[in-house]
Amino acid sequence: MKNPFVYNAIVTGDHFCGRSKYIQDIVGKINNSVNILLFSKRRYGKTSLLKEIFESHLPKNFMKIYIDLFSITDETDFAKQVSIGIANSDYKKDITTRLKDLGNILKNVRLSVSPDPSGGISLTPTLDSGGFDFLVWFENTFENLNSFLKKNNMKGCIIFDEFQQISSIKDHDLEALLRGKVQQHNQLSYVFTGSKQHILANMFINTSRPFYTLADIIELMPIDKHEFYDFVSAKFRINNKHISETDFELIYDLSFGETRFIQKLCHYLFENESEEINKELILCVLKDITLSNDNFFRNYFPNSFTAAQRKALLILSQRSENLFSREIISKYDISTATLQRALKTLEEKLAIYKDGDQYKIYDVEFYHWLKSIKV
Repeated sequence: MKNPFVYNAIVTGDHFCGRSKYIQDIVGKINNSVNILLFSKRRYGKTSLLKEIFESHLPKNFMKIYIDLFSITDETDFAKQVSIGIANSDYKKDITTRLKDLGNILKNVRLSVSPDPSGGISLTPTLDSGGFDFLVWFENTFENLNSFLKKNNMKGCIIFDEFQQISSIKDHDLEALLRGKVQQHNQLSYVFTGSKQHILANMFINTSRPFYTLADIIELMPIDKHEFYDFVSAKFRINNKHISETDFELIYDLSFGETRFIQKLCHYLFENESEEINKELILCVLKDITLSNDNFFRNYFPNSFTAAQRKALLILSQRSENLFSREIISKYDISTATLQRALKTLEEKLAIYKDGDQYKIYDVEFYHWLKSIKV
């Protein structure tokens, strides 16, 4: 029997859990061409949520464009990723018509057709090699796209994933260029999301930045505990397994509400022979996962952090309050000033984050490995 808990890939359909209120809110804004900044902590399922909306919750005549900016380093990379997103956009037309439409949108871009693993086709764009002019491409592409939608009485939505990456491109003021187009396009809504919250926040709430007030801000919180329990218990019943709500709450709390790690724990529990899932089994599976990470983290930990940063992480794995108590300072042989500097650097490196007045470790599996170390 195929394991119903997927933790290492984007999920939609039967594998997607909950988020009904977010779906209703986001779909309503997209239908009304309202732009959105969607942010959350890492591994809460932002991309899965947006893919689920694209696949199952928008009208058929919607042009759905997903653009992944994670790997871009310059304006040419940006142009390539936007062209790929448009070329493989989801809207219901036959391939001949699609090629004609896309040829009119993507000027100076050559499209190659090839089969994809799902049995469909994939379109690969190649930028004009004869002296590529980014500003000409930018103006033509976004204007042609909006004109195409208007002419065909269609609407569209563009998702920019890892949107904070454009702030590293210095050749042109890409933020200002994009703002000009976003403001003019009444056929399109834009969804901006990414994994670096502090950079995204600065882009949208800093009054001196072009994207200030340009999008409604939505923070994606952990999936509701009761809603997640209903999803998980139904999946376990497929394999004649039972989990109480109390025991699921243990999984949820051990995962700090992180969608991916909840799914991972449940994946391993589903594979276990026991039909009754209880506290003892959950802790045993957690220990197995932690041990499986041991070699990786034993190499990662000393090679990625200074001695002071390692001490700070070990402290955070044991407690989140009273970090500067005399007991802690003495036990870990670290001064208050050094610990403060280490925490600041770890936050900048996205190894930890601040939740209210408490510091927490981002990576749940790393946290459990650190917690297992005897100091």
